[in-house]
Amino acid sequence: MTSNSAESINTLFRSARKLPITRLIDFFVELVQKWYFERRQLGESIHPVPDELEWEIDENDDKLETPYMDKRQVGRPQENKRIPSRGEETGLTIFSRCHHKGHMRYQSKTPLASQVGSSSKQK
Repeated sequence: MTSNSAESINTLFRSARKLPITRLIDFFVELVQKWYFERRQLGESIHPVPDELEWEIDENDDKLETPYMDKRQVGRPQENKRIPSRGEETGLTIFSRCHHKGHMRYQSKTPLASQVGSSSKQK
């Protein structure tokens, strides 16, 4: 896997790959000189921060409230449920034993097939 910086440099060097070795070295030298020149220009435009005594302090700073920091709950965080799309309806649970919707196995009154007649079978 390559990083974005490696891919960027590869695109810069793509045009120079077919050059003879002396021209290739000249290309690299000019490119690096250009990078350092631009970096030097940007370095002059950045102004240093003055000492703390020279800062201009606004009187309204006293009125700012600190943000409310909520305590994290103890234990494992709950799983985030998927947000349904617009118009999407949640499906009801269909129980396989009685094929009715909206209830679970433990709520069903229908006995299991293995439980029906199991008391009559004896060896």
